[in-house]
Amino acid sequence: MANEIMIERRKAWVEALRSGEYKQEKYQMYNPISGGYCCLGVGYKLATNEIPPTVGSAGYFLVKDYYGLTDGLGKYGENCEKALFLHNDTDELNFNEIADIIESSPEGLFY
Repeated sequence: MANEIMIERRKAWVEALRSGEYKQEKYQMYNPISGGYCCLGVGYKLATNEIPPTVGSAGYFLVKDYYGLTDGLGKYGENCEKALFLHNDTDELNFNEIADIIESSPEGLFY
C-alpha cells in the first residue's frame, strides 16, 4: 500500500498532466526543439524542477522511484502489456487520458 507521500506525489503528477502547462511530445522525456514532454517527462520535471534528460535511462529510474512505479517505463497489466510510455507514444493518448490511468492505479502500475 502506498504511503501518504507517494499518494500526494501521484496526485500532483496527475494535476500537472491535466494542467495544460505541458506540451505533449512522443519518444523522449523532453524534446528541446519543441519544448514538449512525454508523460514520464512531466513526472520528472515535477519531481526535480529540472528539464528531463533527452537521452539515457537515469530519468526513468528517478520517476520510477519518486512515484513508486513498478517499472521505469510505467509498465503494468497481466504480462506488462500496457505501459504509460506506450499510451503516450504509440496509443497517442492525451495527457488527460494518461492522468485518468495513473489516477485509477491499475494493478501492477505502482508497488
